[in-house]
Amino acid sequence: MYVLSRTTDFDPYIADAYYQRCFDTLIPALNDNVTIKEEPLLAATVILRLLEEMNISIIGSDPQGHLFGTQAIIRAAEQSYAATSGPDRRQAIYWAAFRQELWISLMTQRAFKLHIFPADRSLEPANDSIWATRTIAHLGDVSNFVFGEGRNSIARYNQLMDENRSWTQCRPDSFDPYYFRQDRDGSGRNFPDIRFHQKTHVMGTQYNLLAHMLLIVHDPTIPQLGPAHKASRAIVDRTVQDNVRTLCGVAQSNSKWFPCKFVACFAIALGKLIPIS
Repeated sequence: MYVLSRTTDFDPYIADAYYQRCFDTLIPALNDNVTIKEEPLLAATVILRLLEEMNISIIGSDPQGHLFGTQAIIRAAEQSYAATSGPDRRQAIYWAAFRQELWISLMTQRAFKLHIFPADRSLEPANDSIWATRTIAHLGDVSNFVFGEGRNSIARYNQLMDENRSWTQCRPDSFDPYYFRQDRDGSGRNFPDIRFHQKTHVMGTQYNLLAHMLLIVHDPTIPQLGPAHKASRAIVDRTVQDNVRTLCGVAQSNSKWFPCKFVACFAIALGKLIPIS
């Protein structure tokens, strides 16, 4: 009903009443250590958080009414990782909540307020799914850095940039696109055509590139004044434009994996929000 009230002429007052009823039911349930393990409850929290995201453009701010719920998802996911040897739906719900919080972080340019799950951040051999997941955690770390209080730490910046480059250098060859063309008709005006074998390859590449884009823009070593500042920002501007074009090209070339379009939207929105030059 809530979605219908935003996309059709369905009565928004009725939708808001049901939304609030869900919210009132959810609050006490998430404080119960037994109930919190129920996957439908966790999934409902993610959906309600999504509805809040839809309202940001309307109310102009993020109320974060379900931040407590996403924190509850983290507790459930951590228990799941500790109790099982492989992924389950609670972990999938966690990553959905993670991406939601990432979107809010990028759009409001504030540090992550969601506890970052202790995901694997190593460069050890692993399957392609784990390599892709590492980039999601890395992007969360980057978001915390560039929008956090320690954004001027050159040592931390260099560490994150090294992690970003190392992922590209050490990832399996399966992440290489099986087809690449600089643009679709040779005009130089279209997005590049970059096709991958699997969804994990698409998402891993996109998240790593988005993290690189954020790091380039927030480089604390860029001079703040004088001719060197202007020259440095011009380089940043061109790099960001190339990154956005690549992210959009990946999304356009692999349209059957719909989530990649969201990442391209992240990049386009950031390109408008971040003062590049």
